[in-house]
Amino acid sequence: MLIDEPVPKSKKGGIEKYLASEKGEVVDGYVALVKTAKGELIQFYVDQLYAAMKGLGTDDNLIIRTLISRSESCFLITQIDLANIKQEFHAKYGTTLENFVKDDTS
Repeated sequence: MLIDEPVPKSKKGGIEKYLASEKGEVVDGYVALVKTAKGELIQFYVDQLYAAMKGLGTDDNLIIRTLISRSESCFLITQIDLANIKQEFHAKYGTTLENFVKDDTS
C-alpha cells in the first residue's frame, strides 16, 4: 500500500478493517492516525506491545522503541505516557506489562 493510494471501495468494514489486512510500517502509521482520530492511541500502543511479544519470537526493537519513547517526559504533553499504557495493558490482558515483558524476554 502506498501513501497516496486510496482505500479500495470494494473493502467493506471501513479503513481499520482494510488496514488490518495490510502489512508494514506505513500501515502502522496509518493505524496510529486512525486510532488518534478516534481517541484510541493508548490502545494502539497496548496492542503493538502485545503483538511484539505474543507467540513465538519477540520483536525486541518494537518493545524497546515503544517503552523508551512513551516514557520520555517530552511526550507527556500528548497524555500517552507509559503509566497509561501499563494501566490499559493490565485491564485488557489481565497481566501487568512488566510481567508480560519479563516472561517473554527471560
